[in-house]
Amino acid sequence: MWYGAPGRQYPDDDVSIDRGSLPAYFAAQHSKGDTLELKVLDFSGITYRETGFANFGYSLIHTVAGSKPHDAPGKGALACGSGKIAVWRIDSW
Repeated sequence: MWYGAPGRQYPDDDVSIDRGSLPAYFAAQHSKGDTLELKVLDFSGITYRETGFANFGYSLIHTVAGSKPHDAPGKGALACGSGKIAVWRIDSW
């Protein structure tokens, strides 16, 4: 449904709801030297029992070429019916 990160703020930026833009976005971030490594993942339960969303919180280690790694916390939800990521937000980039 949406992916929010600095430069793709949901709901203010229409690109945050354009799944088709994600491959190019991640490729551009990677070409800048960005890496994301999972540090912690916490499952926080199922909401909307009719449609089923599995909610999670996490902390990534974000590294940009030439800079010191830092924590990048966020949250998201998986659509249980399709198995796709429904929402994903990185709170600090």
